[in-house]
Amino acid sequence: VVAVFNRTVSKVDAFLANEAKGTRVVGTRSIEELCASLKRPRRVFLLVKAGQAVDEFIEALIPHLEKGDVIIDGTTGSVVLSAGVKMTDLTITANGIFSLRGYGFSFTAPAAVENSGIFRLQGGETLTNVSNLDINTGTVEYVGDGDTFVTDYVVKDFGATDYFNLKINAVDSNDTFGIEAAKSIAGTFDMTSGGFANYDNGGVAYYLSVTGLTTINGGIFSFGDVGTAFGGGLTLSSGSIAGTPNTGSIDVTGNFLQSAGSCDLRNLNVLNVSGNFTHSGGTFLAPTTVVLNGTSQQISGDTTFNDLTKDVSATAADTLSFASGSTQTVTGTLTLKGASGKVLTLARLGGGGSDQWSINPSGTWTVDYVSVSNSENLDADKILPTNSTNGGNNTNWFDGISIAGTSNSSGTVWLAFNGVVQAATGAIAAGVWSIA
Repeated sequence: VVAVFNRTVSKVDAFLANEAKGTRVVGTRSIEELCASLKRPRRVFLLVKAGQAVDEFIEALIPHLEKGDVIIDGTTGSVVLSAGVKMTDLTITANGIFSLRGYGFSFTAPAAVENSGIFRLQGGETLTNVSNLDINTGTVEYVGDGDTFVTDYVVKDFGATDYFNLKINAVDSNDTFGIEAAKSIAGTFDMTSGGFANYDNGGVAYYLSVTGLTTINGGIFSFGDVGTAFGGGLTLSSGSIAGTPNTGSIDVTGNFLQSAGSCDLRNLNVLNVSGNFTHSGGTFLAPTTVVLNGTSQQISGDTTFNDLTKDVSATAADTLSFASGSTQTVTGTLTLKGASGKVLTLARLGGGGSDQWSINPSGTWTVDYVSVSNSENLDADKILPTNSTNGGNNTNWFDGISIAGTSNSSGTVWLAFNGVVQAATGAIAAGVWSIA
């Protein structure tokens, strides 16, 4: 039986008299009549404007449906449960959405969901005989209940690898999602609303590992006193990152990129970054130490660090580039260190001519076996690197020297070190000259 319903009853009559004329389509005048006319298990297909209208229709339908009935949102392509359901298997195709909407879900025997789309749940549902929600493809999305009250949910555990892509997208921003065991995400982690913490309601923290890119585009990400690994980089474009006192570390394998929002890492011991460090907007409150442990890294934007470390003395020669015009302030200890045959080159990124990048080590510094160029030291005390090379166009670096002489003809005297021009007299007449 195919039955139709519209809140404007005249539209049902018009449809039966025209498009559905001569068919076995049944017209109904109420939601109760619609549900009563369908064969069980019932499948209700919604074609209404996305948003609040969908939610209103679902709420009106549920009192008239039973276990096993399913609501299909034709606007988004999602299947929405109206009661708990038991299945032998479940396959979600690409672009498909399967939404539990707070109802229990079970398989007749232990099995995994085949998910190439989105498996959506509030967070409090009971899953029975579900091995996992697919750890090779697809996304699992936690959305909460949307009732405007604070509700604490637990992100479900599925073993050694828990999810492929995980998304926290709370309809109600007051809802929070914690974990009660270590979590491993094989794909990406995305957060747009609500709260997420790598600890439980009692404050016990668990290790979180994400293989792909982690993107915080809203909500609050909170870390506890254990390590967190972002294997594909960390991007903060809105929302915030903060945490409790933490003696561990956050490891970012890839790029750290903050364009907005708040990143408060003051309670963190170490932030390790192997890719580029970009702070183009928002508030960054530094941890005890930021360690740049990758190769050919770049720093962009203006940032204040506590301790900042780049040490290649035990690895290989490398280059650390600073965006032209940027300023890096280090209030604790600045460590820039190479070794014999493993020089750390400190270079300018972008710009040209006399443009410089700035460093302000207002605390202490250890700078050894570096080659630096196009840099201005903003601190009152000069940086005096040991075993190092002045690559030119530097201000307030290295000890100065003064050379004087006598010329028998007019012209220009140039001073070069290792083939790199350091200074010149400008045009002079014959006689005594000096270069400082």
